[in-house]
Amino acid sequence: MGGSSMAVAEAPFSAEFKWGTFTLNEATANKVRNGERLSIKYVASIVGAPAFRPIRLGLNDALEKYGYDGDLVGPNEGSAQQQASIIESLIRAGADALIINCEGEDVLAPIVNAAIEAGIPTMTSNIDCPASKRISFYGQMLVESGRHAGRQFIKYFRQTHPEGGGPYQVALFGGDSAYDYVRDRINGFKEIVSADDIEFIGVFDTTFDFNKVYNVVEATFSANPDLDGIYMVDEGILGGGTYIKRHGLAGKVTAVGFNFIPGIPELVQENAIQASIGQYLYNQGWNPVEALHAFFNGTVPDCDLCDVGADILNTENIEERLPKLLEEQNR
Repeated sequence: MGGSSMAVAEAPFSAEFKWGTFTLNEATANKVRNGERLSIKYVASIVGAPAFRPIRLGLNDALEKYGYDGDLVGPNEGSAQQQASIIESLIRAGADALIINCEGEDVLAPIVNAAIEAGIPTMTSNIDCPASKRISFYGQMLVESGRHAGRQFIKYFRQTHPEGGGPYQVALFGGDSAYDYVRDRINGFKEIVSADDIEFIGVFDTTFDFNKVYNVVEATFSANPDLDGIYMVDEGILGGGTYIKRHGLAGKVTAVGFNFIPGIPELVQENAIQASIGQYLYNQGWNPVEALHAFFNGTVPDCDLCDVGADILNTENIEERLPKLLEEQNR
């Protein structure tokens, strides 16, 4: 198989999980036996969202290394129903393996189960479907990532907003407050940041379009001109930090968010954003392919929740890290 050795002790390959037995479908098992190339599809929630660029890089690099065909696909707008339709079409087409970014578990968990029942090994990445029969999840633990963000926020916030000097207002933002990742990252954040002198406002939905994010932030500041801090649970912090920079609020309004998409490291350098939490997105594309390769060779993943960890970028380490980040962005 394209330079990789593929073998199973018995075909079709079977493995036991907490939800029952998985058996590889016969068509894929035959490909494995015959050394044919397999195809792995990563189904994203929004194919053009900035976070999926490094995920795609990791995916493609792993596909090339291990000798698989495949690519990253998904709807152009955030729609679990559209994502489900794409997955269903891949199941009907006889996909060899799937990796799913599971935004909207109520809709997608049954589709993940359908893939498993069709004998298609299915992993989740970036966002999990814990109620499904997926084999394993590769991503960041969301509540803990919110705690990481909270620790960074309170560290910088208290430098300019001493305890007891409030009440202070902190606005909360997320791409879509209906998504689990927004809820979990905000819950983790609040665990760390909640205090008698801090009032939270929001959650304000921003979508993933820069202009829409910026407009929501602008409207929020217009309605709350004395805002002391903003927290965004995703790369929307690019819009928040841009607003802060343009209005001369750098260092006055504390801003913390997620991801290292182009523009965010530069805003950290300018102190318009104090910290951003990276998700090792490249690994969220690479690791599930690596695990599927091992799986096809007879090794079951040794983790159910495979945490990629949290990468902290802040005003203290930005000068050291910026050259490499810019190099990676230009890949």
